[in-house]
Amino acid sequence: MRVTIETDRLILRNVTPEDYLACFKWCGDTEVNKYLIYPCYKCAEDVKVWLENRTCADDPDNYDLGFVLKETGELIGMGGLVYNSEDDVWKLGYNLRNIEFASFDTKEHMDEFIGCFDKSNIVFTIYLYLLPFGQIGRI
Repeated sequence: MRVTIETDRLILRNVTPEDYLACFKWCGDTEVNKYLIYPCYKCAEDVKVWLENRTCADDPDNYDLGFVLKETGELIGMGGLVYNSEDDVWKLGYNLRNIEFASFDTKEHMDEFIGCFDKSNIVFTIYLYLLPFGQIGRI
């Protein structure tokens, strides 16, 4: 879904292929990748190809956005809600640069994020993927 959301500290926006170097900071980090659902990228150019082939910005059931610090303009992570029709659930998850894990306020962006849902969407179940422990929980 094409959307931009602002919180006090963050801008949540669609990620573009031009963001590949920033994304590689977590996509290519072996420490972060231990807790992710996809393989670790070995080079930034592969991340660029992945971003070029993503179609989630045009998918009304995919709210996968980048997290930009307003103060610095840095893209520090990405995540959001994606509908999984096979399981009939919305899946919530996020990825961050390793340095951001200790200081990132997930509640800040999730409150704004879930609040932006179109009122016609009825959310019955959201699965939350908790990092860095890789545990899955229902909320």
